[in-house]
Amino acid sequence: MLYCYGLIWRPSNTSTDFYLNGYVYAICFFLVAGFSGFLSERVRLKGRQLEQASRALEDFRLSTGDILEKMGSGLLTLNSAGQIRYCNAAGAQIIGIPQDRLVGGALESLFTGGLADLGRVLARELAADGRRAVRREIAINRADGGELPIGLSTTPVPGGEGSVHGLIAIFQDLSEVKQAENRMMEIEQLESMRELTASLLAMIRPEVAAIDGALRPILDGKVDGRAAQSLAAVARQHLDAVVKAGDDYQRFARVELPPGAPAAADGAAEHIVGAAPPFAAVLAMVRQIAPSDSTVLIYGESGTGKELLARELHRLSHRSQGPFVCINCAALPETLLESELFGHVRGSFTGAVRDKEGLFRVASGGTVFLDEVSETSPAIQVKLLRVLQEREIVPVGGTRPIKVDVRLVSATNVDLSRAVEQGRFRTDLFYRINVIPVKIPPLRERPTDIPMLADHFLHKVANKEGSPVPKVSAAALAALGRYQWPGNVRELENAIERAVVLAAGPLIEPAHLPPEVIGPGTRMIKPEAVQADNSGSLKTNERQAIINALQQTGGNKSQAAKSLGIHYTTLYRKMKHYGLE
Repeated sequence: MLYCYGLIWRPSNTSTDFYLNGYVYAICFFLVAGFSGFLSERVRLKGRQLEQASRALEDFRLSTGDILEKMGSGLLTLNSAGQIRYCNAAGAQIIGIPQDRLVGGALESLFTGGLADLGRVLARELAADGRRAVRREIAINRADGGELPIGLSTTPVPGGEGSVHGLIAIFQDLSEVKQAENRMMEIEQLESMRELTASLLAMIRPEVAAIDGALRPILDGKVDGRAAQSLAAVARQHLDAVVKAGDDYQRFARVELPPGAPAAADGAAEHIVGAAPPFAAVLAMVRQIAPSDSTVLIYGESGTGKELLARELHRLSHRSQGPFVCINCAALPETLLESELFGHVRGSFTGAVRDKEGLFRVASGGTVFLDEVSETSPAIQVKLLRVLQEREIVPVGGTRPIKVDVRLVSATNVDLSRAVEQGRFRTDLFYRINVIPVKIPPLRERPTDIPMLADHFLHKVANKEGSPVPKVSAAALAALGRYQWPGNVRELENAIERAVVLAAGPLIEPAHLPPEVIGPGTRMIKPEAVQADNSGSLKTNERQAIINALQQTGGNKSQAAKSLGIHYTTLYRKMKHYGLE
């Protein structure tokens, strides 16, 4: 018989050894049983923990998938090879392709046709080295033919060593948002039209009353003969004022959107035409200063193309992707001009039923062109000075300044330094806007450009009328070259349009040109050109030029101003100066 003693087994025949061996067996049994129970409990505990972890993982997977599938926004993931790994139900609905076709498919094979723009954007972001989210708006044409604007946010998934492991794209249907924006824009336009119309009616109401007062005796048969002619002349004068106010309102402001955006109805692109040395030097200067943000003041007689030059400055600048806002400062009364430029807050004046953004805020990121800046009032000049000094505006009735990011380009057809001396223009504002002066030469100083301009306008008018482009005879071209063009390029354009309509054939002769171009005394002096000259003969010629224009148009001041190539306000100011009212 064997027994255990001191880890040595040896035979024993004594009863003591027997009992000792029994105790040893019992102790070993209990130790093995206890250790087995401990191991069994640990296995059961680990099993429960593993089961709970598996259930939690499954719950997380199910809940996450449920959330992604119930998202209102589309979610799409791509791997580095451009393969679609996941797309939720909303994404498939927005794109217009079933989920089972999208998942596992290649980007270049699925996103074709109307989805090509979306595919190019996703492929470009997948190949980019960037590590930040990018948001943009694009339009897609779905397989069902519907066009849909979407907002797209892409986030790259970084891999090892600077690589991109994949891409996450989230996109939303913006059709309802765009519809709401369009409705708000329509409301804004209607409110602006209502305000402008109310102001216009207030301006022309006295003129209409004067017309009624002049015509009523004639219509009632109370006067005739010379008295009736005199009253008719008075009525015509006030009617001209009404037409002038309407035309001024029509051309008050124009907002040209960035390239690629829908253009305004009257925002057709114009081209700068000219190669004469004086004009070529101006264009070279424009190209040099365009990339800067410096303030520019364009000098030039009426009709020389100051607005075209300002638009060229904008086109060549880094702001070309922003709006170009052209404002005629002489077209509106001071109170309305201030509201249109700087905006107003609700309740700031009668009729201000809402907050309104001014044109300076509309032009954010772009260029503001102030035509006829010399016609602004002292109050407007103070606010313009703040725009240039502080780059901020204060709306009418407001107290909080608002930052604006615009480049200011101004234009004038008068000598601003003289206006400063006469106290009609602020000295500090003059030096602020006159940082870089640019002077456009009048057409009479660039006669070699006349044939080129005439050909340009011939094509423009013929295209508008849908007729063949006529030729200009040698005699007519010689007459165009001899004339001094007091209305500059604008007058030349009007003369060409008149000639095309009257010619109604393939050749324009001198008889088709305006009488002042081919008749005696054609070397008229441009009104603005003689302002710096005090000689009586020049002033006499200026006065006579205005009289001739009024006679040729039968006293119609609107047509007279157009034929002279000057603005209505300039003509009225000149007439008052020379006692021609």
